Amino acid sequence: MRASSQSPAQKVHTVRARAVGGRAGTVRTPAGTLSFRLTPDELTQSQLGTNPEELFACSYASCFSNAVAAAAQWQGLKLPPVAVMAEVDLNRADEKNYSLSVTLDVSLPQLDQVTAKKLVTTAHEICPYSRAMQGNIDITLKVNQEPLAAAS
Repeated sequence: MRASSQSPAQKVHTVRARAVGGRAGTVRTPAGTLSFRLTPDELTQSQLGTNPEELFACSYASCFSNAVAAAAQWQGLKLPPVAVMAEVDLNRADEKNYSLSVTLDVSLPQLDQVTAKKLVTTAHEICPYSRAMQGNIDITLKVNQEPLAAAS
């Protein structure tokens, strides 16, 4: 557990999910609103099921989209719903060591590239997922498929 030098944050909400059987098992929320069969990575494309990286990509993309919208609102910009494509890679260094890397591509065709890049940079600073991942995994940010400078 990491200690914070900031004052304690107020909890907004808590969610729960239960996984059984690892990467070849199932995940489910207590109310059943989400329930997935997990499929080993190499079979995901050919069998019904998902994997932890797909679930993480969905979560990170939606959170980052919200952070871009918040950054735009703070700057007085009105945007349509923001589309974010998250690409999550599971990397293997050797038999025991795996890591993740992420590319987030934010679609903001209605903005000039300079303004769009500023919004994405601000979003990366405020997004809870980005904040949790900074310094832990490689994150590449793109705006309209154009890479920004190194994100983390």
